Amino acid sequence: MKRNISGFTLMENLVAVMIIGVGMLGMVGMQLTGVRSNQGAYNRTQASIMASDIVDRMRMNSARAIAGDYDNFTTEDNDIEAPACATTAAGCNAATIVNLDMAEWSDLVSGADDSAILLPNAIGTITRGAGNLFTIQITWSETDWDAEANSKAVIQQNYTMNVSL
Repeated sequence: MKRNISGFTLMENLVAVMIIGVGMLGMVGMQLTGVRSNQGAYNRTQASIMASDIVDRMRMNSARAIAGDYDNFTTEDNDIEAPACATTAAGCNAATIVNLDMAEWSDLVSGADDSAILLPNAIGTITRGAGNLFTIQITWSETDWDAEANSKAVIQQNYTMNVSL
């Protein structure tokens, strides 16, 4: 007697489900890697914008920058108040604009101006090298996978911009 067998067996169905499941897990892994990469790119972009912000401020007030008013500044544990002239119609002079620039940049980097914190645990520094070469550095924390420890780790990232005035 011949039997006609039609349709799928249970084993064939299980194999198909396993193949689809492994494929779906691979897709989820790729999505997570893409999201993590996008977050890192976003952070680097924010650091670049912050560094460009203070460079533009220094270029606008280049006489005071060259005189050394912006030298060796850090936003770490720095609670600078904006000068009173910032809210007056007369405005600020070149010397007090330095204080305004530092206060606003410090608030931007640390997120202290009630805006969103753009970079976690960010610190900005301005140092001056030989001549009028300024180095703007933004440092922040990112959580990344440490393959050696097989766990998450907080890694310090930094963005550096050198500019000559």
